[in-house]
Amino acid sequence: MPRAKLAVTLPEDVWARRVTETYADTRLEVVSALTDGESGTGTALLEVTSPELRTVVEEIEGDEAVTDIGLLRVVGDNALVQVETDRPLLLRILQSSQIPFDTPLVVADGEAELIVTATRDRISELGDQLETVGMSFELLYLHESVDPAAVLTKPQREILVTAIEEGYYDTPRECTLTELAETVGVAKSSASERLHRAESRVIRDWAAEAFLTDDAPEEV
Repeated sequence: MPRAKLAVTLPEDVWARRVTETYADTRLEVVSALTDGESGTGTALLEVTSPELRTVVEEIEGDEAVTDIGLLRVVGDNALVQVETDRPLLLRILQSSQIPFDTPLVVADGEAELIVTATRDRISELGDQLETVGMSFELLYLHESVDPAAVLTKPQREILVTAIEEGYYDTPRECTLTELAETVGVAKSSASERLHRAESRVIRDWAAEAFLTDDAPEEV
């Protein structure tokens, strides 16, 4: 199933764009969200991070589109808040398109970082809907999401799992290749070849997803 990452520019009159553009280093993370089909309202659980946290929360509370806000937790520059709004534009679009999205959904500098999993047609329809309500967006990547375990044969999965369980990859190593071969009941040469093929497939698919989508760790 294709996965896509979009940088969606929110409308200028939306409070999430305003507070993240107005106050430097302000970041919103939508932990969970839902919309009411009958009333059209939306409720979101947000992690708000800002060096001007109190001012940001007060500005959110004072926005005319926000009908209710609850401060659940405050730790330093971070707060957990529940916000109810009668203009959940992005949430409505996602609900109507029936496309699941990854959380947290991050909003920073006026843009929402949206990661979705859907067919290519659904993703294209989502783009059309965003443009209809005046939200421009940039497609950061689009690729097929692959489960590395799904491309391994049963023997390959068996030896890879056993290697992990027996400490073959630990430092220092707790299991030698000879011992691993004896555990799975094959010759050392067969174990070496099988393990190498399994490692190659897992690393190749992980690299395709991590590095080609800019999700790779910055440091190792």
